[in-house]
Amino acid sequence: MTGRPLAIRMGPLADASFHARVPGRSRRAVVAAPRYLQQGGVPQEPGGLVRHRCFNFRRPLDEWPFRLGGQTVHLPVQDGMLTHNGETMRQLTLDGLGVSRLAMLHVAAELQAGRLVELLPGYNPGDTEEVSAIFRNQRHMPLRVRAFTDLLVESVSPLLAA
Repeated sequence: MTGRPLAIRMGPLADASFHARVPGRSRRAVVAAPRYLQQGGVPQEPGGLVRHRCFNFRRPLDEWPFRLGGQTVHLPVQDGMLTHNGETMRQLTLDGLGVSRLAMLHVAAELQAGRLVELLPGYNPGDTEEVSAIFRNQRHMPLRVRAFTDLLVESVSPLLAA
């Protein structure tokens, strides 16, 4: 974040040299493009994802949570690309190249427009991901950063309920 006063981060903040303002949390959903599903079929249960290319974040855990038999179960997913970037994953999914599990903040507009389809909603455990505006640990935050952060929180908060 060198030279940049502010960034948006999905997930927990692990670096103590930054401060964060958290507008909220965004529900995650398993999504795919309709044309990908026309070619590969629609999984009817979480185990059906083994036959699909699933994109994942480059994190220690490469499992997705699902609600099965009243419990949250983590199932391994594989066969796709790993990335650090939610926008890259969103674009790969929109391009019809596979299945992703992304925050609704990333995909709500595409779901509403029909460019993406939510998969297995009945198995979604309702897990969420924290959305943060992060900035350098400074004594005096520049007014422009404070104003933008306030606007961001006001603008993003309604989208997080999706």
